[in-house]
Amino acid sequence: MKRLVLVLAILVPAAAAAAPAGEHVVSGEATFTRDGSLTLITTSTPKTIVDYSSFDIGRGETVRIDQPSSRAMILNNVLSTDPTQIDGMLSSNGQVWIANPVGVFFGDQAIVDVGRLVAAAGNVDAGEFLAGTERFSELAGRVEVGAGAQTRAADSVLLVGAAVANYGNISTERRRHDRAGRGRRGAARARRRTRGRHRRPRDRSRPGALGRGAGG
Repeated sequence: MKRLVLVLAILVPAAAAAAPAGEHVVSGEATFTRDGSLTLITTSTPKTIVDYSSFDIGRGETVRIDQPSSRAMILNNVLSTDPTQIDGMLSSNGQVWIANPVGVFFGDQAIVDVGRLVAAAGNVDAGEFLAGTERFSELAGRVEVGAGAQTRAADSVLLVGAAVANYGNISTERRRHDRAGRGRRGAARARRRTRGRHRRPRDRSRPGALGRGAGG
């Protein structure tokens, strides 16, 4: 029996850890602290831009972004040939933007709890972001929320890509809409609370946006 257990342990490798890596602060101020499965990102500026070689969150891992206020925002630019995969927990008291032209995927076990979430399978110009312009370009990838994913935002959720699909649960608190802007073609609006198991998934094969905000 001991030999059998030993063989199984050898044949079944441990799950590989995945967390944001290769960070470089482009604008603003941010510090990174890693402690086991927790990655803590602390910003001290109203708007912060960080480039990464990869931005993933594995199962059982947590990325917490502490910002100066609920209106503060951080743009996480992913410079990778692989899509971003969120399978763990992402939390923040402010706005969190993730831009990866290859794609952004939230797995079935993903948990997101932020002030506002913007996930774009395209590029966001740094100057326009700092100026407060919400514009996206080169929308080439796919943004998808898996069936078991739980996403909560105090403000709103905006998914933008060449194709967008939501099969999970997205909820927002405030009564507001995200509107389609320049660099986006088409937009979809939803009610205050949307559950994937109660609503037909929205899946787009053309460049567009799926906004989740409250109100009709």
